[in-house]
Amino acid sequence: MLFAISLAGMAFALDPIPELKPKPGDCARSIPIEIGKPIPAALVDMNGRAKCSGIVEPPASFAYLLAVESRAETADRLFQLDVSILETERDWYRSELERERSRQWWQKPAAQRWFGRLEMLATVGVVVAGFGAAYNSGYGN
Repeated sequence: MLFAISLAGMAFALDPIPELKPKPGDCARSIPIEIGKPIPAALVDMNGRAKCSGIVEPPASFAYLLAVESRAETADRLFQLDVSILETERDWYRSELERERSRQWWQKPAAQRWFGRLEMLATVGVVVAGFGAAYNSGYGN
């Protein structure tokens, strides 16, 4: 548990990834290339040379990256839910501890057990004394 909390703390301590701006010569936007169709004019000039630099990403790879992002977002939401549940449990235990500390000494379970023992001892003493008195009065001693 402590290991998981320390990993979460390290994750929150990391700097966010800065948004990168296109460099000169990079393509300013994503341009789809489809099989059997001519390459879009935004990518090539009249001589057939590239106008900008970029990477052709296969759709399956892009879909995989989207799935990874979706799974990461889901894991983040589950983590936030776990944190809120743990905070609720922590608050409940704190309130129970505070309630236990606010009790008077005679209301605590240990004191109640001792009171019960003393009551039992007194009850047994009264019963034994009663039987002893009855026995003595019956035999005339």
